[in-house]
Amino acid sequence: AAYGYAVYRYLQGHAMNVNALSLEKRAAAAEVIGAFLRAMHSLQPDPEVGSILPREDERLVAEEYFTRTKREIAPKLRPPEASALLKQFEIYLGAPENFLFQPAVLHADLSRDHILMENDSVVAAIDFGDVNWSDPDYDFMYLFVDFGQDFAEEVARRYGHRDPERLKSKLLYFGLVDQIGTILDGAGLALKGQEDLAWLQLKRLLRRCDSGV
Repeated sequence: AAYGYAVYRYLQGHAMNVNALSLEKRAAAAEVIGAFLRAMHSLQPDPEVGSILPREDERLVAEEYFTRTKREIAPKLRPPEASALLKQFEIYLGAPENFLFQPAVLHADLSRDHILMENDSVVAAIDFGDVNWSDPDYDFMYLFVDFGQDFAEEVARRYGHRDPERLKSKLLYFGLVDQIGTILDGAGLALKGQEDLAWLQLKRLLRRCDSGV
């Protein structure tokens, strides 16, 4: 292949399902994931490795998505949905502290399918293809989207997050933009059905704006 291959050791397990866990097992899973993220975010790669990790200007990225969302996404939503979506961009961009984070090494794709379980215990995190330097809060986003606010907050507590209220606001924004990215940039890249699913997820997340969750 023109770009070579990456080969990983096979790991047994199945995709995480929080709803199938007892309260005790759920708490144990949150503890393991929190510890994993804490270790991931404390990594200090040597300069040669650090220099090749992707890193973007988060404010510039947000501004670009805001512009494209107003032009390409909002007109396809119901007016209340469009208004709620644009408000989330305004909230995120209007808070300077959202951009004062200490960049960390992120997994950046810690979704349901990338957390493996056996016997109701977390045994592995897989798929490190999106590792980059960025805002460590982003690594809680898929926990929020896939498992809900309560579980994301539980992991954050066990991680030792210092500002859970700000995290809550950022996770909704990150979740919305993740769906927008799939819709706007997925042409020729997204798997079949992913763009339709992104629209459904986007509207589901916008209902959380209405409920204040």
